[in-house]
Amino acid sequence: MEKEEKLFKHHLIRNYKSYLKENKIAHSPSNLIDYLLKHNIIDITTVRRYAILHEFHILYPKNSYHKTNTVIDLAIEFDVHENSIWTILKDHARRFDPD
Repeated sequence: MEKEEKLFKHHLIRNYKSYLKENKIAHSPSNLIDYLLKHNIIDITTVRRYAILHEFHILYPKNSYHKTNTVIDLAIEFDVHENSIWTILKDHARRFDPD
């Protein structure tokens, strides 16, 4: 692990624990995600791309495996142009693949 990764983890854990204590909330995956979003550690663009890619995999079979129809549905659901959905599918699909 690189030095930056170790320091990132160290500071993130320390700051997250302080956040929990200050706000009198318990640790949970949801609270951790809220913290990461609130402090702009995870960019909203990444959140959108992640959500769109995972929704695509849910909607695609429901749309009888018609990619264009699925893209249209996602464009409506996320209020973005269809071309944006196609770009996300093309350029970011592998980024969020499980290990």
